[in-house]
Amino acid sequence: MTQMFNKMGTWVVYAILKNNNYKDRAKVIKRLLKICQALKEIHNYNGLIALISGLGSRSIFRLKKSWNEKTLALFNEFSSLLENNYKEMRELLSNTSPPCLPYLGIYLTDLTFIQEGNEDHLPGGKMINWWKATMNAGVIQQIIQWQLMGFMFSPVQMVQNIICNLESDLSDSEAYQLSLKVEPRAG
Repeated sequence: MTQMFNKMGTWVVYAILKNNNYKDRAKVIKRLLKICQALKEIHNYNGLIALISGLGSRSIFRLKKSWNEKTLALFNEFSSLLENNYKEMRELLSNTSPPCLPYLGIYLTDLTFIQEGNEDHLPGGKMINWWKATMNAGVIQQIIQWQLMGFMFSPVQMVQNIICNLESDLSDSEAYQLSLKVEPRAG
């Protein structure tokens, strides 16, 4: 799942940067933000954040000619879901009914903090820290709740093929160089 998340983010960068004309790049950004809105509406928050991560990459966000006030405002609205320890995303999830594909980064972050911030054993080393185990179980239970009800979409083979074969072989440094080529630094 992480690999697909990263592939989607890289594809977003490629889909924008393959256009030499800033108006074409602006159209792609606008379309991607519409897709983000649709993903939010169907509760696919993992897909939403994958696209937002690509749009927020340094290679794309620096393209001042390709962004306008409206697209920047919408991007900032979606990006706010990731701020303050995912406060808005957590609130959104608490008001969401299944089916849902949550952004797993929240849960991975929580599990990491629990693991690194708590000892496995109580002082003295003989007793297991059940509080830590309970916290881990609580996070895992949150993940499980989203798996109890699946989406009722019918598979569309053509769409699946497109997603599985996204062109996304750009490294971060290659993407940045391409970004500089399509829109050189001002000054």
